[in-house]
Amino acid sequence: MTTEFVTELRKMDVYIIDVHHIVWGDYPMRQTEFVAESLDIMRNALHSEAYVDLEARLKNYITNYSRKVIPYRDGFQL
Repeated sequence: MTTEFVTELRKMDVYIIDVHHIVWGDYPMRQTEFVAESLDIMRNALHSEAYVDLEARLKNYITNYSRKVIPYRDGFQL
């Protein structure tokens, strides 16, 4: 699923820039960060049929999923 997700987003001009893996508690947590050249590119990607399908499929494998869009700045962001 991860490979497919990243590959499809790349086709939409949204690129992975970082992955944080936290091993603590009963299960691992991951934060994956993506970046796009503009807010319009990100909006188009998030509202595309391909993304909606990928996100729905991804949710079958994980718990406590969330996503947010924030302005880019260098460094770790929550």
